[in-house]
Amino acid sequence: MIDAKRGWRTGFKLSLFIYAISLPISIVYILFLEDLDDFVEGYWPGGWATYLGYTALVIFIQSLMAGIIAGLLYAVFHERIPGSLSIEKGIILYVCLYILYSVHEYLTINLWGGIIFGLWYLSLVLGFLLACVYGALLGYLWDRTIPTAPPIDPVPPRI
Repeated sequence: MIDAKRGWRTGFKLSLFIYAISLPISIVYILFLEDLDDFVEGYWPGGWATYLGYTALVIFIQSLMAGIIAGLLYAVFHERIPGSLSIEKGIILYVCLYILYSVHEYLTINLWGGIIFGLWYLSLVLGFLLACVYGALLGYLWDRTIPTAPPIDPVPPRI
């Protein structure tokens, strides 16, 4: 039986963890590794404060979508995913989703003019590790989320 409410709640909790991990990484990347001074100062209304606020909002929406979709997919395929523990099943599901995403990303980038292979392989490895962490969190949170009880029939059955 598919427990969609449990999947939604698990996915929402997972999205908060994804947001807590993704936001600091993105802020550090924006502030220290990417040269955006001319863009933000010249074209972005409000300067750095509004740009970082917008970035936080976009990362929150992406995290929310990723967590809820993963939670619902986990609820649908929970019985069919191989593995005995929920953490194993979560890792398997998230790694499969990440492989599909990576193939899509690789094909899309090649259509638009190629990639720098060293950076792509580095992001592939780091993304795989994060997929394992997110999958383990998904399985852990699935076990910690209380299952939705089936509705109780108010009329007792006739004998």
